[in-house]
Amino acid sequence: MLNVLVVEDEKLEREALILLLQENFSKQIHVLTAAYHGEQALLAFHQQKYQLVITDINIPRMNGLSLLREIKKSDPDTRTIILTGYDYFKYAQESICIGVDDFILKPATQKDLCERIRRVMELIEREQRGSHFEDVIRYRKMQSILQSDLIYAILYHNPHQNIQGYFSIFHMQVASAACICLYQEDITNQALLPIVEELHTWYDECFFETYFENVVIFIFHKDVMEQKQLLKRIKAIMIKYTIVHYGVGGIKEEVHEFYNSYVEAKEELRQTSQDAFQHALTDKQEDTTLNDMADALLHAIRYNQAKVFPDVVLRIQKEVETNEILAIRKILVKLFHILQNKMNQCEDMKDYVALLSEKIDGISYDNPTQDEATYIRYEVKHVIHAIIKSRSKSMNKIVLDAYTYIGKNYHRSIGLNDLANYLDLTPQYISSLLSQHTKNSFTNILAEYRVEKAKQLLLNNRKIKEVSSLVGFQNQNYFAKTFKKVTGYTPKEYKQMHVMNDI
Repeated sequence: MLNVLVVEDEKLEREALILLLQENFSKQIHVLTAAYHGEQALLAFHQQKYQLVITDINIPRMNGLSLLREIKKSDPDTRTIILTGYDYFKYAQESICIGVDDFILKPATQKDLCERIRRVMELIEREQRGSHFEDVIRYRKMQSILQSDLIYAILYHNPHQNIQGYFSIFHMQVASAACICLYQEDITNQALLPIVEELHTWYDECFFETYFENVVIFIFHKDVMEQKQLLKRIKAIMIKYTIVHYGVGGIKEEVHEFYNSYVEAKEELRQTSQDAFQHALTDKQEDTTLNDMADALLHAIRYNQAKVFPDVVLRIQKEVETNEILAIRKILVKLFHILQNKMNQCEDMKDYVALLSEKIDGISYDNPTQDEATYIRYEVKHVIHAIIKSRSKSMNKIVLDAYTYIGKNYHRSIGLNDLANYLDLTPQYISSLLSQHTKNSFTNILAEYRVEKAKQLLLNNRKIKEVSSLVGFQNQNYFAKTFKKVTGYTPKEYKQMHVMNDI
């Protein structure tokens, strides 16, 4: 059994984390202690041995990193998790030096939190049984995260100072870099790792990451590489591993040009496999578009916002490009089945899946108006309004009021206390209601709402920095990470994907 110390200055978040640990890890935890500032936490640590410390960074009277540094001095074997809303690049190097085992960025789902806490607890249990390999595992895990973020920084076209910051963390001297692009569906990890290892025998560093539908490999070297030799080596490797479709970007010597190597590699990949690319793209475009429309409909149901319907109708018309009712009906049924799958994954929506199935079966084959736009509008409203009406009757009124408040104020800096003041209730009571009826926290609900609004603005070709501000984020990097956590894409990927779909 483990002793666990939780350090969080926000009372509601502290209580929520304590509750999560009690509900999910009662068999593993012997002593569970909460502290609201660094000095209190350090005093508690000196009075009682703790195997695991979970802390925010921005806590009063000694920040989280300083606290962990002191704890590690006292007991180097203590395992530590940082849980914070701050972008961790700024703290990554110090976290590695201290020996942080995991760095969890808010907002995080309860499932993700439990899984990552469980991993660290299992690590502690293995140590207690005499295993001595965990330090290596932890270091490699942190390295993997940072390698991924380095590529992300290049692909997101971050300022060159940020990218140089990652090089400093890895102690890399980089005089040149080049990018290779592959289709994700063309390669497995078992095939990718040997390719990366072979490249690494010739060049200093070789990192990879999945990005959109591609696998992106970046090669870094302390000297200026030679393009002809690079291409020859890559070609030999690709033949060896039977990789047919790939693209190689030019060697770049300036950090701000590394992104251009990716663009060139991606374009070469597209050109060398145009037929296969176009065939795969048609299905991807339709699925991507319908997936986005299903998100918009789910958003409309949850927040009772029927004004999204005209936009969905126009996008369905664009997808169909025909006035044949059978073709339109096929698209509508596919859209609603995607929506059905999404509702099945949401605790607050599962009760309405049967009603959606019933409405899908009732979609008409007839089009008495001979106007496809009117037909689509009628069917969408007929299906979605029925669910909204049913949900409004059965849903807790306070939860519905909370959704309404978020819908009106998402663009401002708001928190659970603001909602509590608006509803004239305690934050704890509202948090409990949201958890009971939606299986979600206020922080996650707000993040998901903001991201859905951001998607709509990005489709209107707004700049990412502008969108970040319009939907209530103060930090663009935090916006990008939250957007990717919710959608699976960065804002830039999402925007590029839909620009491509409109061509």
